[in-house]
Amino acid sequence: MGKLLICLAGIWGFVISLAFAESPVPADWLADWNNPPAADRPLQMLHGADLSNPETAAYYRDQCGLGGVVINVGGPGYVRNEENWKRFVAGARNAADAGLRLWIYDEEGYPSLEAGGAVLEQVPELVSKELVWDENNQDEPFTVRDCYEFTHSCNNYSACRRYPNPLEPEAVDKFIEVTHQRYREEMGDELFKKVEAFFTDEPSMMAANLGQIPEEARQRVRIEDPLDPDKKNLPMLPWCSDLEDLYRERYGEELRPHFLSLFTGDTRRDKEIRARYWRLIEDLYAQRYFGAIQAWCRAAGGPVSSGHTLHEETLNGHVPLDGNKMRTLKSLDWPGLDNLNSDPGGSAYSAWLAAAFPCSAAQIIGSRRVMDEMSDFGQVNSGARLPVTLDWMESAAAWQMAWGVTDFTLYYQIRGGENAPYRNEETHHAYCDFVGRINSVLLPAKPVRPVLLYYPIETMQREFKPVAECVNNAPQSAEMTLAIESFVAIGTALTRAQIPFTVIDGESIAELDPERLAQWNAVILPQESAPPVEVLDRLARAWGEGLPEESPRFFFADREKPLDSAEAVSRALDAAARPRLKCEPGFDYLAQGVFQREGKLIVLLANVWGDPWEGTVQLASDRAVSNQVWGVMDPQTGEVGELEQNGGKARLRLDARQTLLLVIPFESEEGR
Repeated sequence: MGKLLICLAGIWGFVISLAFAESPVPADWLADWNNPPAADRPLQMLHGADLSNPETAAYYRDQCGLGGVVINVGGPGYVRNEENWKRFVAGARNAADAGLRLWIYDEEGYPSLEAGGAVLEQVPELVSKELVWDENNQDEPFTVRDCYEFTHSCNNYSACRRYPNPLEPEAVDKFIEVTHQRYREEMGDELFKKVEAFFTDEPSMMAANLGQIPEEARQRVRIEDPLDPDKKNLPMLPWCSDLEDLYRERYGEELRPHFLSLFTGDTRRDKEIRARYWRLIEDLYAQRYFGAIQAWCRAAGGPVSSGHTLHEETLNGHVPLDGNKMRTLKSLDWPGLDNLNSDPGGSAYSAWLAAAFPCSAAQIIGSRRVMDEMSDFGQVNSGARLPVTLDWMESAAAWQMAWGVTDFTLYYQIRGGENAPYRNEETHHAYCDFVGRINSVLLPAKPVRPVLLYYPIETMQREFKPVAECVNNAPQSAEMTLAIESFVAIGTALTRAQIPFTVIDGESIAELDPERLAQWNAVILPQESAPPVEVLDRLARAWGEGLPEESPRFFFADREKPLDSAEAVSRALDAAARPRLKCEPGFDYLAQGVFQREGKLIVLLANVWGDPWEGTVQLASDRAVSNQVWGVMDPQTGEVGELEQNGGKARLRLDARQTLLLVIPFESEEGR
């Protein structure tokens, strides 16, 4: 039987097969594509919601198209009120009975670890601590004091409340006891086993000034712990009770005589002290907070640990908040991010940073799942103060899914009200269908990101000097500033050139098996990144190369070759950045994700801009190119068709904020 082909967009478009000829899209992919299961659909964030009526759960599933809910115990008193728990358990059972995915949000509001104040009510002595330096106090310049004023714990949109110390095991144990363990006890084994994940939200080591939230918003935040108006704003560092003992055990010297080096100084010794301090701190934070929650979840035999950290996209805050952002995210089973801005075009500027870190961490630890707390907070609270339209929602999801994001937890309001009638159950359902269709194809696939971008954490740790003012705006050393600016510029250039890449730190290179390291083709070293020599040597050995300086796989950015434009990285990494689709003419606002599944190369292409793009796509690969037609899958309409190509080259058009999946016959490494 012949094929009847209908052209969708003239010579620029693709065609739909309406007969029964063999399709480049495997038939067994289409069942979930046509009706995405709950596992592939987004979840709605429902803080303290009452789901005790079974019809409410059915509403979210049937009318809104959701695959799950993220819930927590809510009501007066939070975890302290027995009635709250009865209502929560009834609602969780209704959600599970409705076939909805079930996640638990581990806090009343945020940041996580407070348990709505219950932790410090029981162990007030475990409040977060900071080491501060007052250079004007000649008698006692260094002091350990409570960490609250000037920090995120009193500058957030949830509540001004003192924060437990995540570096103290007893504080984290108490948090787990009154949250995670209490959920397990109240739900019972049968219901608890249906909990897919615990969501932890923006914990940090706290000892950093992130600036004040807008005054209009600040006035609406409840103040549970009054602030001390007389407290002096000073440079601060995270602290815990056994830090000096641990420093002595690890490094064989006392820390106290070197306190000044933690705050200032540019000698080699000053920088060595700072690097040692932060390496110890990053270990403690990753192990005592994230590691403890992860270990409890695994021992409980049910949920995974997920959630996101604070300020993924602002590198100046990585050291004081996490020690090492990559180390923190690798301590989650399903690393995550939050995206408070649904303008998809932001991915070509700095928004990519938020996705790059958790998606890279997931790839390094071997996890396919990455969560995103998604909203249009930025639009609703600025400008016209209106929620975004469906095409923005879809495009904002698409560029993140190109990176590898899989699980969207939504703060999108379902009903937009009289000022935004375009937001309703129908559009919410369409959005969930869109995400579900992409996940049905990509979730079982393996991300392909052939290039590594080195995370200059060593430079950041040894150069970082704490400040009293907002850490993200404060000047740092020329070396740290250049390392960060170079890293961001190279990552932006790779993003605009549609070259998928993985962020990696030296610790990960040192820990990964050589076979895992060999999956990447090249590494870019930002200016002033200065990784340990043994780290680069290990990478070179995994590639079977000689000295890194002599290897064509190592790209060292410098002033002559900063690699800070799409043209520069495309030219330099043309051979290394394969397989991928090269798009002509170049367009900054195309997002590309490359995946492999069952002998197919799947390329997600998303136009994140308000203008159409049309041109050619050329498969860049070291393998022979098949002349078979390519499959084309449109997640917005659900249509599946074919794209004629010749020698790996095809014509294509992407309308404004349109997303397509191209399915290309491609021999996998395993099959060679």
